[in-house]
Amino acid sequence: MKKLTLLAFLFLFISLSIMGQEITKSFIGVLYTGSYDRDLKVSHNANLRLAAEFKISDFCFRGIYTSENKNFLGAEWLKNFSDYTSITLGYMARPVTFLNRPHPISAGAQFEPPSLGVIPGSAIGGLLTQKFSGGNLYGGVYYLPNEKLPEYNLGFSNDVGSFGGFFSERNSGVAGTVKFSGLTLTGYYESIKTTSCFMEVVLGDLGAPYLSIVYDRKEKTYDSEVGWTREWEVDKNIYVLIGLGYLPEAKILNVYFWVHL
Repeated sequence: MKKLTLLAFLFLFISLSIMGQEITKSFIGVLYTGSYDRDLKVSHNANLRLAAEFKISDFCFRGIYTSENKNFLGAEWLKNFSDYTSITLGYMARPVTFLNRPHPISAGAQFEPPSLGVIPGSAIGGLLTQKFSGGNLYGGVYYLPNEKLPEYNLGFSNDVGSFGGFFSERNSGVAGTVKFSGLTLTGYYESIKTTSCFMEVVLGDLGAPYLSIVYDRKEKTYDSEVGWTREWEVDKNIYVLIGLGYLPEAKILNVYFWVHL
């Protein structure tokens, strides 16, 4: 099944290229993780990720294939009423998602820490976007098929940071991100059980130390990782990353090696 999914994804990507459709984003990455436990026993994992986004008229389509079988297909329709106001309909990210998590067709989506991964993802819905001189305002209504409930979303972003929130009869939550001089800080809280925090500081040639914490308030357990990464552009649009991450609760040291373009 995984091979059929991969072949279908590659066939679609090549066919669209031949037909001259506008492929607006694409990504290919292979991430290797070696995990060492307290007894220095090692386990290995390699993850392949292929992703592409293309546009046909006012429609935008996204497809993602991963060797871990976390595949995704999304489509949305965008209508601009002016330079400042637009509406989007389809299966797409909520404001709390796209304002605080990496774009799904990007390198950050493959190397996303658990503290960002717990923020809700895409759903069926509609989104109104209003641009101002001081930032962008978002409001949307989404449908959650598993819960059979509507969910209401709000968001705001400017040059300093972003904020998104959602509310339904079952659950509600907020997430915010602040970026300043190489520092990225994201916090998330939802009413049922999860609180998370992510912090990264980009230090140029010295790399980027990071901290990821997920707290389960019901179970009173932590899932955290502290680490460091360093990325190089080895050729035009070809990047290599190495990293170390320590998981104190599990007492595991992760070694990362990642190639993407």
